[in-house]
Amino acid sequence: MAMKRLSRRTRRTVLIVLAAAAALAAAFFLMSGSSDIVKLNHYSVMDWKLGERIDGVASVSDAERGIDGYEFFSDGKGSGLKAVNAETRYYLGEYGGKFCVTGFSSNESDCSVMSIRVGDDELKSKTLLLDKGFRMKEGGYNACRAASGEVYVELGFSRGIVIEVSAYLT
Repeated sequence: MAMKRLSRRTRRTVLIVLAAAAALAAAFFLMSGSSDIVKLNHYSVMDWKLGERIDGVASVSDAERGIDGYEFFSDGKGSGLKAVNAETRYYLGEYGGKFCVTGFSSNESDCSVMSIRVGDDELKSKTLLLDKGFRMKEGGYNACRAASGEVYVELGFSRGIVIEVSAYLT
């Protein structure tokens, strides 16, 4: 059975629709943050995403009061909210003109960064970061740091196993 060729008008209409869809997708990425942040948030499991506001927390003084299940913390990397009875930390600060999550760190296996979880294999984790477009910036026997645009990921290792996952906005 022979296929009908599309008319010139139909081909032009299809191209216009595809161009409009591409423009809408680009606008979505621009409005929701950089594509690097969108990519990281898509492939990660955490209570709040990087660049996201936390309801009821619009400043450091709000964070100091804490919220249900989270208490204020301050360490050498910054300050924010820490899960009560766990070692999952959300660093808060100004980014893109708003007070939001600017970093995340956890040694809990129920959280992930770029689909990497505590307990995963070191080599597979590094390879996954490279496959997702990250570039290795620093590394050593016990840790590595990889960057992609405005995002960097840090992984801690012990005996070839991931023991901590972190992500931060630059």
